[in-house]
Amino acid sequence: MAKAVNTFLKSKMNKDLDARLLPKGEYRDAYNIQISRSEGEGVGTVENVLGNYAVFDFENITGISGLYCIGSHSDDNSNTVFIFLTDNDTDDYHPTGAKSNHYIFACNPDASAPVCLVKGAFLNFSQKNPIYGINLLEKLLFWTDNRNQPRKVNIDLANPSGSFNSATHYVTEDQVSVAKYNPYECIELYQKSYLSTNADDYETTMKDVSSSIIQMEELVIF
Repeated sequence: MAKAVNTFLKSKMNKDLDARLLPKGEYRDAYNIQISRSEGEGVGTVENVLGNYAVFDFENITGISGLYCIGSHSDDNSNTVFIFLTDNDTDDYHPTGAKSNHYIFACNPDASAPVCLVKGAFLNFSQKNPIYGINLLEKLLFWTDNRNQPRKVNIDLANPSGSFNSATHYVTEDQVSVAKYNPYECIELYQKSYLSTNADDYETTMKDVSSSIIQMEELVIF
């Protein structure tokens, strides 16, 4: 009986042609396979690869159901994946309750549990705004979701202990926002005097930096 042998040297999937018309080196469909690229006699053959399996259950870790991943970023140097999760499926901001649960996790598959870097309603994530722009520069994780202003967090400062309840370093919007508030008050060059017993006495904050010894400034009385 004739034996049909086909190698897949082209490593190309072709769904355009009828299965009977596929040229040699191409294949119609594949599931959990890879084409061997070794230099041995098995080059071009089909090999089975392992499929995916669940590593962490975030709904069980957070106690929140309906969480959805809206963005991820992998760092090969630390073997870590940064995952952005939210249960908000609307365009609105929810300060409390359902749809106000947002998380950023750092996941290492070799660790026993993921590390929660940031959590809170102030993150204002939404499943309708996936996060595509994510970058890790040294220890600073930057991202933008086309919904909020660009943001960043220091992954070392976010949760040094690694405990889920210890992700309390970032708790407000102004901490994670890249754009900082502009100064809204004029610069003051005086302060209350700590040398005078009179509460109405002020002293200048301008210091004499040219002398070897800083001279005591005169008191200013208003």
